[in-house]
Amino acid sequence: METLILLKPDAIYRRLVSPIMNRFLGGGFSIVYIDCRKASAEVILAHYESFVQEADYVKNALLDQYEGQYVMPIILRRNDAVIHARKMIGFADPPRAGVGTIRGDFGNDTFAAAKEEKRLCRNLIHGSDNDKEYRREAAIWFPDYVPLR
Repeated sequence: METLILLKPDAIYRRLVSPIMNRFLGGGFSIVYIDCRKASAEVILAHYESFVQEADYVKNALLDQYEGQYVMPIILRRNDAVIHARKMIGFADPPRAGVGTIRGDFGNDTFAAAKEEKRLCRNLIHGSDNDKEYRREAAIWFPDYVPLR
């Protein structure tokens, strides 16, 4: 099975790419596809489509945080990839993510701080929620790739 993770701008600029990828490789994942590119508005809005529909301010916050910034979309493979990757990533709010998770160990932002500053939480990494979302996200970031069935 496969999953998609997205190393966000804060992970890249904080030079956490190697420590994060080492966690996945040490956890039995293999890299299928990896890229590093500046995020375009259309790709970010397509990726976070469900969030954009929730409220207008989310669209602007997403574009402020991502547009023109480097991101690393990565397709990883291993048994039960989505489940294992989400466990390794941890809860979205870094202080609540737990010790031993990527967000818990490397995160330095909070939902509370982000809300107060009217921005999105810089939580380092995105991981597909389920297999259906993985397929949708993989098609956005790697349109020529045909995921394993």
